Amino acid sequence: MKSETREELIEVMARAIASWEYEPKTWSYLDPTEQQFAFGSAKEALAAIESAGFRVVPYEPTFDIVSAGGAAVWDKAGENRHKCMELAYRAMLDAANDGE
Repeated sequence: MKSETREELIEVMARAIASWEYEPKTWSYLDPTEQQFAFGSAKEALAAIESAGFRVVPYEPTFDIVSAGGAAVWDKAGENRHKCMELAYRAMLDAANDGE
């Protein structure tokens, strides 16, 4: 499953946590309490990653991510290329995380 939103990523993480925590049960056999535990663990893990200064973004950029990067470069075309790419990178990361 490819994840495009934060919630989809959390579900993928929750299923992975559940497969480890509740082996050999599969997701569909977990009771709601077990599923909620896995979701809570996934949300906490993702929050820890983000609080450490990292961003989790899709490998394939979405239209919004590419648009944000292009707009950042276009708006700052007069600046040096390194600065333009830095601005584009940050704009793309911000746009990727707007898909929460």
